[in-house]
Amino acid sequence: MSIKLSAVICTFNRVDYVQLAIESLTSQTLPADDFEIIVVDNASSDATPDVVGELLASIVNLRYIREDTMGLSHARNRGTKESRGEIIVFLDDDAVAEPDCLSAHLRAFRQQPQPVATAGRIYLRWPAERPSWVPLSQESYYSGLDLGDSYQLLTFPQYPYGANMAIDRQTLIDLGGFSVELGRTGTNLISGEEKDLFLRIHQLGRRVVYVPDAVVHHHVLEERTERKWLLRRSFAQGRSDIVMDAIAKGPPPLARLTARTSLHWARSGRRLIALVGALVLRRDAAEIMTRAGLTLRWVGAAWEGTLMTGRSMSARHEIEQRPPPARVERNQGS
Repeated sequence: MSIKLSAVICTFNRVDYVQLAIESLTSQTLPADDFEIIVVDNASSDATPDVVGELLASIVNLRYIREDTMGLSHARNRGTKESRGEIIVFLDDDAVAEPDCLSAHLRAFRQQPQPVATAGRIYLRWPAERPSWVPLSQESYYSGLDLGDSYQLLTFPQYPYGANMAIDRQTLIDLGGFSVELGRTGTNLISGEEKDLFLRIHQLGRRVVYVPDAVVHHHVLEERTERKWLLRRSFAQGRSDIVMDAIAKGPPPLARLTARTSLHWARSGRRLIALVGALVLRRDAAEIMTRAGLTLRWVGAAWEGTLMTGRSMSARHEIEQRPPPARVERNQGS
């Protein structure tokens, strides 16, 4: 019997969470013969290989693959290459799938007109009470997605989140997979690989739909309930924005890059002034975090632009310093 769907979980040093994620896929309404579970271990140094190795003996459709090139995009691309299903469902290693999750994704691909990708519903599971200072506008940083109870067509810049999304395997391969210039690497918070992918899908005019019945519960890690994590994430988002823009449009000329970077620094300054004003007026914690996050996002964009400017200037200087090619004298025939 052919495999209809591949559920790919990429993991790095989250042995306790990934075990829960795997176990949630053993209780699916979709028959085990119809799908495979692929765990891509992105060079974990904890007990992940041992724990998943033990599960292999009892879960017949489970596969374990180690990818030593660090980076979430590398891991997802490896999972894509190794998969055998027509549809790939990507799930985060800290996400627990409800029993009908995979079936719901698969049913959506049987609709007409057929989508090329689906976005599942993602409920956030906080370790304790949700912090009051987390702005609703920044819940996307935690990969929460709840657009209601109805199927709907997503129009970019709406796009699925990698904690629970599905895509036609051949389409993903044809697009070249996830950009390895984007995506988490270890503890680095650079992101944007999902948005970049779905921008390319949007440019092709293909359908992406939200599937409310494909549900996961996404654990919010303890470290992410601290303000400093959200501020770091905001800064990294600004950097990601600039890298995504360069990938989509190509590296800008040095003059335009310099001007744009100066503009980003100026906007960062204005955001900082607004933040100070909110502090002076003693606004509520969520508003202050909103302003702080926006400020750091602009700072991140300005910082990445500064780095790009430096690299561009260094490259141009290197070219200018190269000696001219040696002139080759040709022998004149008599």
